[in-house]
Amino acid sequence: AINYSLYNLDNDLKKVIAYSGEEITAHDVGAVLSVNPENNVFAMLDAIGRNRKDEALRLLYNLLESGTTVFSLLRMITGQLELILSIKEMKENGMNLTQVQKKLGVHQFRVKKAAAVGGNCSVSYLKNILSEAYQVDEHIKTGLFDGQLALAVELDLPVIVHDREAHGACLDAVCRHEGVRGVFHGFSGSAEMAKELVRRGFFIAFGGALTYRGADRLRAVAASVPPDRLLLETDCPYMPPVPLRGTVNRSDNILHIARVLAPLHGMTPEELADITNRNAVRLFGLDAILPDLC
Repeated sequence: AINYSLYNLDNDLKKVIAYSGEEITAHDVGAVLSVNPENNVFAMLDAIGRNRKDEALRLLYNLLESGTTVFSLLRMITGQLELILSIKEMKENGMNLTQVQKKLGVHQFRVKKAAAVGGNCSVSYLKNILSEAYQVDEHIKTGLFDGQLALAVELDLPVIVHDREAHGACLDAVCRHEGVRGVFHGFSGSAEMAKELVRRGFFIAFGGALTYRGADRLRAVAASVPPDRLLLETDCPYMPPVPLRGTVNRSDNILHIARVLAPLHGMTPEELADITNRNAVRLFGLDAILPDLC
């Protein structure tokens, strides 16, 4: 990494004082000077906002040297820009920094610094920068996704697609690779999308979200998927089903999901479990290991 200079020391001391207020604790020093990449990304954007290009480049260099990947770096930059934009919009809507801090649950030091960075930019400018960051992120992910789908076709292996708020992009990518197969897990798309995926040989998996009170649309989608293309999942430790929301999800909670999905297809949870077990064996080629489920 680039050498730590007196300027860096002076800057870090100022940050600790701004963070701590009247009394400085060891925890405060650790929180500000931590090598956590999120802290350094925030500091880099702050340096850019103050037109300190050398400092920003030093921080960028150290981030990359410490092993932070370009993809992680882009995600963190996007997240910090979203924070800066949110605070800028809240301030313009008449909220003071204390109200902003309470609403966002972010430390007052970050709120103040983000507000200072945002003070140098208009809302429209920040939105344009964010839009460009989103496009770069999408292009990178699309390129990686296409490469993985092509490899799956070449090796005749199933893919597990995590589609979150990217239904159109994921379906388009699948359509570009004839013969690709697999499962869309934690499915949240439309019935039309599910139908097209099933036509292309995909399985559709449903998890804890299917049990939620406001998930009528999702349950209607699940009812439209043929049983021989259904899979059950928990996505643990995330998305715990009703009645276990607010807890750490576990694999044995899958029964709660089966109890909701089975009646949608006019069967018992045991009957559904038998079908989805066989579907999983077909999908992942486990017939040699689990011949009784073929």
